[in-house]
Amino acid sequence: DLRGVTIAVQGLGDVGLPLVEELSDRGATLLVADLDSGKVGGVVERFGAVPVPPDEITTTECDVFAPCALGAVVNARSVFRTPIVAGSANNVFATPDDAERAHHAGITVVPDYIINAGGALAVTMMGEGVTDRTELMKRVERIGGRVAEILAEASASDVPPVVAAQRRVDRLLAERGSPRYR
Repeated sequence: DLRGVTIAVQGLGDVGLPLVEELSDRGATLLVADLDSGKVGGVVERFGAVPVPPDEITTTECDVFAPCALGAVVNARSVFRTPIVAGSANNVFATPDDAERAHHAGITVVPDYIINAGGALAVTMMGEGVTDRTELMKRVERIGGRVAEILAEASASDVPPVVAAQRRVDRLLAERGSPRYR
C-alpha cells in the first residue's frame, strides 16, 4: 500500500512505464518526467500523474526518486529533495565518490543492480518458458528482503548501500568458489 507516498519517476520507457503502472495500482502519488511529451501526456491521462519538466525532476520534492532513464543522475551537481533514490537506471552514480556524497547527505541510494534483478529474473524465466506473472512476482518480491538486508548492513556499518551490496557480492562469490577468489 503506497497511499500517501509520492514517487517521482524519470523516464517512461520499457521500465519506467510498467513501474508507473505498478505504483499506481498500489496507490502512490506519481510525478513523472520524460523527454517525450507524448509519453508524459499519456501517463498523466491514464494514471492521473503530475507532469514535471525533465530538467526539474531531480530537484522535485518527493518521498522516492526513481531514475529509469539516464545514468549518472547522482553526481557532484545533484540536488535532491528526497530521502531515497531507487530506480532502474544503470550506473546512477557518476563517480564512486558520489555514493559517499549521497550517503553523507542522508540520501539512501538503492543499488541499481539490485533493483534490476527483477528484470533479470523475468528474462531468465521467459527463457525457461515460464510466463506466469504470479510466479514472477513471487520471485521479484524476494528482492525487497534482499534490499532490506543490504540497507540494514549499510546502516550498521555506516557505509553507502552500494558498498554494503558489493561486500555481499564479494562474500557470496568467495563462498561459491568464484575464479576471482581461487
